[in-house]
Amino acid sequence: RAASTDVHSEGRRTATRRKHPLCIERHQFPGLHAARAHMATPPDLAEIEALKAEGNAHFTAGRIPEANSCYNRAVEACRGVLTRRTPAASHAAGDEDPDETLPALMGACFANRAQCRMRTRSYRDALDDLKHAAIFVPHSNRSLQEKIMYRRALAHLKLDEAKDAREWVNAAEQESLGDGEQWDELRQKLGMGGDTASFVTKW
Repeated sequence: RAASTDVHSEGRRTATRRKHPLCIERHQFPGLHAARAHMATPPDLAEIEALKAEGNAHFTAGRIPEANSCYNRAVEACRGVLTRRTPAASHAAGDEDPDETLPALMGACFANRAQCRMRTRSYRDALDDLKHAAIFVPHSNRSLQEKIMYRRALAHLKLDEAKDAREWVNAAEQESLGDGEQWDELRQKLGMGGDTASFVTKW
């Protein structure tokens, strides 16, 4: 699909972005900004990164239960670190750049565990993980945002919830995401048009 060159498109995206589901979920967690302001210690991060990497290796090799177990442990380790963080005595007024390292890692672990659950057709559980992933993933990580939106749309489609699936396709488009063969195939299945080239879904 050709990208819009309308001079007003950026304004429309700014206006609609405030309304799409990802933004709504972010505002349901007012304490997230404070949590992001506290970076885990290097040993904490090293342990979580190692669990995530081990999970990725298992997933690539097709060992889904083992991968899921690693992501479970990584998510719990992230939660433990966030629980131990204490609020800073003060923050600079108007601080708009809190540390994103731990929340981003937690979001990635939720997203990866969701992928395991998609593989085992546990679509409702996958949606729950994807909801949490969307809360923690930084807005700047557009690649992971796109994966989360695609998987949410696909999970809803697998559950015969076409209306919800379309909502996530639309949300991706509002963020100028949602291009490529897998999205076009998804649009076709949802009656939203798209490229007619054949595509084999990775799930």
